[in-house]
Amino acid sequence: MQVLRQHIRQRSGCAVVAVLSLLVTSCTESRVAQCQKLIDVANQVVTDVQTVAQNASATSTNGDTANRNNNNSTDSVAVITKVAEAAEKARVNMQALSLDDETLVGFQTRYADMYTEIRQTTRDMLAAAEARDQEAGREAYDNFKTATSREAGLVEEINAYCATR
Repeated sequence: MQVLRQHIRQRSGCAVVAVLSLLVTSCTESRVAQCQKLIDVANQVVTDVQTVAQNASATSTNGDTANRNNNNSTDSVAVITKVAEAAEKARVNMQALSLDDETLVGFQTRYADMYTEIRQTTRDMLAAAEARDQEAGREAYDNFKTATSREAGLVEEINAYCATR
């Protein structure tokens, strides 16, 4: 009888460990689900910026030439402001993701850093435009291009990582 109780206790301990590991596994999202969350946030900012660009393009083709020339500066400032807002929204949304996978957390951090840099460079472009400082504007634009150019490589890395099982 003593041996039976000991055996039952050992088996109970194994069962508890098995149940706990199932609970832990079921409580954490799969890598595929985490990848999808990260990709959804990244895709949303692309959609937001494309919408800004399309709206700016539609606005600039309406009206007479004299009126368009007078509004170009105002339109450019509005577009840059909206891009900065989209980058800030993306940064906040990206940082809000709860990811367990260490590699995805690294991608998340790199994306958030990139969005922070994009937001800052757009703010720098706005400040240069307000100050009518062409040199500062060119520098800010170059920094903006550098910041946004990082996305292609990051997307490739994420796609490669998320495609593996």
